[in-house]
Amino acid sequence: MTSSRLQRYRKKIRDTYRYEGLRFLIWRISTWCLAPLGSLYVVWLCKKDLREPLEDIDKKIPVEVVQATEADLETIAAMVARRLGTTQAGSGWYRQHGIRGTIIERFQHGDKCFLGKVSQEVVHFNWIFFNRAEPISATGRSICLKADEAMCNDGFTEEAWRGKSVHRIVNHEMLRFLKTSGYRTALTSVGADNLVSQKALRRIGWEFSTLMLCIIPRGSSKERIWQFNGFVKKTVDFLFSFHQPGIPR
Repeated sequence: MTSSRLQRYRKKIRDTYRYEGLRFLIWRISTWCLAPLGSLYVVWLCKKDLREPLEDIDKKIPVEVVQATEADLETIAAMVARRLGTTQAGSGWYRQHGIRGTIIERFQHGDKCFLGKVSQEVVHFNWIFFNRAEPISATGRSICLKADEAMCNDGFTEEAWRGKSVHRIVNHEMLRFLKTSGYRTALTSVGADNLVSQKALRRIGWEFSTLMLCIIPRGSSKERIWQFNGFVKKTVDFLFSFHQPGIPR
């Protein structure tokens, strides 16, 4: 193992312990150790009843939320490339058509991309998907959307702006857009170990409805998924939602 790789692992361990706490560090180390056998991840499927009033939110910083157009393609593509350069999270979305091809296809399909801007700088993007089976896992496992449902997914905040409620502000405006457009239910998915994004969703009132355990054995493209409710769901919800010191608010 090269020294640069060791340095990356040390940084990951240090940052995880600092910002997410010991339980998340143990979880991540466990997934790293299991990597030779395959990929293991736990995902929450979340719902938001748009028939209910939306909660007001306090803005820590002035964030302008706008809908992207095809003129913003290169800006969004560059942000996606930066994200994929540091983590494989969300890489499955872009595997088939590449970054630019995927974004173009989404615009042509009628999907909506929302941008969060601070002083005209784009610091966040997030997508709403309509009227199709939308992937919610690394291998493309999909959820079929009903006519009155929409999926909010594939969001990203530039590193320098994380922990400043940018994601929460943009997500709130996306829900407002869906509500005024007549949609009844919004859906999203989030990793069970992604505490920062979970906190943002919980503050807006998302319901963490279904827990999904996903395993992809090494050398296989087939994914095994188990869905949990009841006791298992409540236990994992408690373990991963409990506040840890040092997490940016």
